[in-house]
Order: sequence, then C-alpha cells, then structure tokens
Amino acid sequence: MNPAANQTELQQQAQQALRQWVERANVLFVQDYGATLDCPRLAFDLRGRGAGLAVFQPRKSMAEPDLIRLNPVLLEAHPQEMLKETLPHELAHIVAHRLFGPRIKPHGHEWRTVMSAFGKSPEVQHAMPVEPSRKLRRFLYHCACPSGVELTTIRHKRARRGTGYLCRKCGQRLRWSGQETATG
Repeated sequence: MNPAANQTELQQQAQQALRQWVERANVLFVQDYGATLDCPRLAFDLRGRGAGLAVFQPRKSMAEPDLIRLNPVLLEAHPQEMLKETLPHELAHIVAHRLFGPRIKPHGHEWRTVMSAFGKSPEVQHAMPVEPSRKLRRFLYHCACPSGVELTTIRHKRARRGTGYLCRKCGQRLRWSGQETATG
C-alpha cells in the first residue's frame, strides 16, 4: 500500500474512533450533566513531540466545533496507541472543559474523572519514541561552576545584545566561551 493511501485510511480510522468516543462520552455524561457533546473537528497537523492537542472554541462562537489536532507522523508510526490512548486523552480535555468550565487544570481532577469514566489510565505524557522536529543550537557559557551553562539561541542572542544572565547555582554572571555546543 502506498504511504498516502495508508495515511488517508488511518485518518478515516481516527475520524471513526473519535465519533465512537464522542458517542461514549454522551452516554456517560448526558444523564448526569444534561449536556451533549458535538463531535470535534480532527486535524492532522501537529508537529514535534506532542501526540495530540485539544483546542477549545469559545462558547460565544459555537459555529465552529472544538478541534483535536493529531501528529500525523505518530499516527502512522503508532496507530493503535494514537487511536486508543491519544484520542480519548484529547477528547477528555474537551469533555472536562465543557462540563466543568474553562478554569479547570488541564490534567486536574475533572480531566482524570473523565479519563476514568472512559476506562483509561490518566497518563499525562505518551511513551511513543519521537524524533525532535528541529534541533536547537546551544551555546556554552562559563561561571564559577566547573561544567558551565548552556544557553539556547534565543537567550544567547539576548546575552550578546546586553541582557545579563546569572548562574542558578553559583549566582555569577554568565560569560560566553565562544563555543557552540552540540545540537539537540
């Protein structure tokens, strides 16, 4: 099977799985809370190390449904975990947000309650191996500590323009060594 056809098939499976999870959420929570959940949109555009992301639409603009963004690379590499773990995890964020309001903690008691009702372990992070989508450059700075301190490109540029940074351990001002360390 060619990769594009495989990806389309996986995306269709994800849509179907999401509809099933929404039906389950409506069965579980309609009687207790009197709220029905519309099926969120599903986008396959998340990059980096994250497997999924729930995006809430403001209540005032309910013309647009909520959105769940999935990482297409992880979906292709780990379809079962994405469909059985990531989708309900992200949907649980939307369900908790709709039932308990926007001021709840992202992985707080309300979210854990929804995950338990789904029959899922409330894990915060996935365990799928992921290659970083970009490599960060780091720059070596010296202080009184023997190992020195690495700063990312953003802080390095700020330091070169005059922003002073202090070592968290020894409290001395950091001085650039003139070296860029390995990326990663």
